[in-house]
Amino acid sequence: MNSAKYEKLLKTIKARTHSARVRAATAVNAELVTLYWQIGRELLARQSTSPEIYMGGRGKRALNAEAPKVEPARILAYGACRTIWQDLPMTQPHLEKPGAGLPFFEALMVRWYVVPFQSRKNDKSKNLRLFSMAGARILKEASSVPESQRDQKVLVPRMKGVEDSSRFWCVNEVLEHLMITGVGMREVIQSLAADKVTDYVVRIENFKPKDKYKGGDAKPDFKLFLDETVKQLEPLTIEDKGLTHLHPWLGQFNALQWSWLLAGHSGLHLAQLQAIKKGL
Repeated sequence: MNSAKYEKLLKTIKARTHSARVRAATAVNAELVTLYWQIGRELLARQSTSPEIYMGGRGKRALNAEAPKVEPARILAYGACRTIWQDLPMTQPHLEKPGAGLPFFEALMVRWYVVPFQSRKNDKSKNLRLFSMAGARILKEASSVPESQRDQKVLVPRMKGVEDSSRFWCVNEVLEHLMITGVGMREVIQSLAADKVTDYVVRIENFKPKDKYKGGDAKPDFKLFLDETVKQLEPLTIEDKGLTHLHPWLGQFNALQWSWLLAGHSGLHLAQLQAIKKGL
């Protein structure tokens, strides 16, 4: 290779390397940015009354010892930006497509350990009681969110049992999702309890929120959904036997197992709602 060609190749490699570095620098992990914002906002809020929080001196040394790759100045910068721009909507992060499922090993654990040992543990009455308790707590958490923040999306950390595409929701969307999935599970339970086969196909991607309550309040409808679900399922004979219906992640479930999932699903999104509140 002559000198001219070599110089041209080297120039091309350098350009590609620089371009890749720029793309990598701009594609900042959304979770890390959110963490910086939250930490920075808390530090800024407390520095005036808690000198030990200051990033100089002992506070800086303690932070560096705990996480040496985290730059305190960057944390404060993100925190300051979050403080100034906290009313602006967060840009849509890059998440997996709806229906992509759980991480491989988590999916295995849920399918072959959690489901066989937990889904048959409680009877119908306890499952409905847990469903009602989780629903009441969800309403309480949602009621404490100001009207102006009901539609503010928050990227929550990765949560067990919740797929990646569901991590960037607002309060109204969590409630809408619970109603969409809850009504579907309720209908499946009713069919199985009546020994009826249904051709209803459960597709996870069809149960995502659809902005029905954007600009409004999902709580009244959610309260009606809770009451109606318990009212409809309470009189039914729901036992650990009989016909089953396929869940795409968990396998074939009978009526009792679906009632367990109804309660457990509410518990998962209660935790998500609490995480959203922390990020507002």
